[in-house]
This record gives sequence, C-alpha cells and structure tokens, in this order.
Amino acid sequence: MTSNYKTLVIAGGSVIDVEPWRRSLHKIDAGKAYALENRDEVAYISNGFEVYIPSVICILNTYFMGRLTFVNTVPLTRRNLWIRDDGKCVYCGSEISTEKTTFEHVVPQSQGGETSWTNIVCSCGPCNNKKDNRTPKQANMKLLKYPKVPRLNKKVVAKAIRKLGFGEPISEEKWRGYWDVTLIS
Repeated sequence: MTSNYKTLVIAGGSVIDVEPWRRSLHKIDAGKAYALENRDEVAYISNGFEVYIPSVICILNTYFMGRLTFVNTVPLTRRNLWIRDDGKCVYCGSEISTEKTTFEHVVPQSQGGETSWTNIVCSCGPCNNKKDNRTPKQANMKLLKYPKVPRLNKKVVAKAIRKLGFGEPISEEKWRGYWDVTLIS
C-alpha cells in the first residue's frame, strides 16, 4: 500500500527524520532534496519519465528548516522536545503525549528567559499552571531533568520511532547503510 510508505531523510551525513513519501517527493520536486534510493513503484509519470517513490532522500545544504536554522542542527519543535525529555513532565515525571506537552520556560520570558533548548522543558498542564510565571525555585518545584541542547544520536532515532509509531522497521532493506549514521537526541 503506497500511502503507508515512509522515506528516510538525510542531511549533512546524518539521518534527520522519517516522513511520508509524498512530503519527500515534494522536496525533490522543489529542488530542496534528491533521491538516494527509490522504491520499485512509480509515483507518477511526467513528460514521459517515470518518477519513483523515494525510500531515502538527501536534503541539499542550501535548504533551511524553520527560521534560518541549518538542518544539521536539531530544530526546537514540540516533537523533538518531547523526545529529548522522554515524553515525561520534568517536574512531576508523569508521561504526557506530544499533543498535551507544553513548552515550559524554566526562566520565564517575563524574567528574561529565552526560547532555547537550554531554557525550555516538557511540562504537563497542571505543573505548567502551578509554576506559572516563576522560576522553579520561586515556585518551590524541582526539575527532574535539566534542559540541554540535543546531540545527534542514532539511539534516540530508534526510540522516537518506537514511541511515536512512525516510520518503517530499521530492517528496511533500502535503509541499510544509512541508518548507522545519526539523528536527534
């Protein structure tokens, strides 16, 4: 079933994502990426040429993600934050879904805190409300895990795929040789 196929996305020699094949095809068509490996199934025919479903793509270095951040850095997104903090609230330790995760500023913006990896943590709604516009010390709350900038790490990729349920098995034949590189941690 072609609609369920996923594509392994590589940038700067590192695995950075697993995404639906149609999204990868849009990047290729826009000149933002090129296919390293294709499936044997045709996605469409254009000007008499068969375009195959991509299995592995490489993002071109000129392609930026987000606000002018190179793809070889880990973008600060809800999903990446959730992966870094193991899907748990850093204040009470309860498991939270990606949808229920809130961006919690350790040092509130009103007190000069920045929106950065070292000042943002996952928080459940009740802990976020309890902490309010204060530092953890002012709110008499303790961080179970201190925020840090994620490093590239292949183990986290496998953990993310298991937890989030996206992507194909790592044993995907076309992904062999690429998967040993890296992703976010």
